[in-house]
Amino acid sequence: MKNRKQERRNKIITTDREGPVILKLAGPMVFSMLGLMIFNLVDTFFVGRLGGVELAAVSFTFPVVMVLGSIAHGLNSGITASVSRAVGKGDLQQTAALVTRGLILALMMVAVFAGIGLGTMEMVFTWLGADDATLPVIKAYMRIWYPGAVFFVVPAAAHAALFGLGDTRTPSAITLVTALLNAVLDPFLIFGIGPFPALGVSGAAVATVIARGAGFVYLLGLPAIKKNVFTVGQHHPDPIYKDWARILQVGGPGIAIKLTASGFSGMITRMVADFGSSAVAGFGIALRLEMLFIVPITAVVQAMPVFIGQNLGAGEKTRMQRGVSFASRFFLVCGAVVYLFVLTVAGPAARLINPAPDIVQVTVLYMTVAPLAYGFYAMMQMAVSLLNVLKRPMLSTGIVLAQIFAVFLPLALWGGRCFGLAGIFGALAVSWAITGFFGAWLTRAGIT
Repeated sequence: MKNRKQERRNKIITTDREGPVILKLAGPMVFSMLGLMIFNLVDTFFVGRLGGVELAAVSFTFPVVMVLGSIAHGLNSGITASVSRAVGKGDLQQTAALVTRGLILALMMVAVFAGIGLGTMEMVFTWLGADDATLPVIKAYMRIWYPGAVFFVVPAAAHAALFGLGDTRTPSAITLVTALLNAVLDPFLIFGIGPFPALGVSGAAVATVIARGAGFVYLLGLPAIKKNVFTVGQHHPDPIYKDWARILQVGGPGIAIKLTASGFSGMITRMVADFGSSAVAGFGIALRLEMLFIVPITAVVQAMPVFIGQNLGAGEKTRMQRGVSFASRFFLVCGAVVYLFVLTVAGPAARLINPAPDIVQVTVLYMTVAPLAYGFYAMMQMAVSLLNVLKRPMLSTGIVLAQIFAVFLPLALWGGRCFGLAGIFGALAVSWAITGFFGAWLTRAGIT
């Protein structure tokens, strides 16, 4: 019964009108994105109650968190693309093998990441600009966060597998529930309510690990098994390294690209740190608010590899072209609407997290400048993801490198000297606009 339901879902992706199919895939992802945003914003809100030093310390961790997200995102792109192609071809045995072996690969990669992270904390965060006041707070947070990284990457890989199967509802619901659990635990563990000890910033890390761990247990113990996508103990003709190669053919370049983008985030944080810890705190708030504001856009970006992968497997190039055109128009319209909304709520939202005027000023400045290019940012992200799915990793890599080194860096160095933080944030918006336009063009050309 469930297999027939899955087959009907997959047939819809390769036959129904492109726009409604993409939005239907993206709809449940909105809840998944909201779950992630709740995680970040709730942590930021409660840590902001502790003070500016604590808020700046957690903001310094953002580039490192992005590194883990980069590994997860790249690996997930490979899993989603590989699984969706296998589904599009109707190869259920390979589909099941790719899911199981993708999870094993994720576990190995996060173990290496956590080990390296624990051994390089002081060096990394000193380079990012952390001072004697923020560095001890950062260490207290990351000593808990690093070992708990497994509860982020492995479930994210399982989510990617379910996305490839066309199921965006199950992982989205799990993400939202675990985010709510984190929101409940945060105040108890940070401030020491009732029998709980007051752990401060470390409490935010503990709450995150517990909540994600609960999602890890549920995801791997119930829905994945019920969907019969695991092959543990079953025979499969291909050795495991061949399935890893299939995943990394797409995911490998994706990981490299996202790691480059993480280094880019560290670069911006370092530039902002020259303006003081309050600037870093305000910038950190802005990034977390941004993730919330662009949820509808991000959901469609994440839905596109599923749509393209299954239609590629089915040989439906015309549908792929129409899907990319629809998504591009959606990004531009939605980006304009989001910008108008951001102008209205950025100030009050920043003051809710931390009312310090110098912190709020930086947050509002960023939210006034960078969101101008949200639509093009989404087009750039779509291009990077889809060109990997289309097995054109060099073009995908070229987009990211051009955005960082050919456009942003020269403009930011010049703009920072002439206009301060406004120049750095403006350079970011311009780099998104230019590479987003050319990225969309390259994607459409790559489908033909």
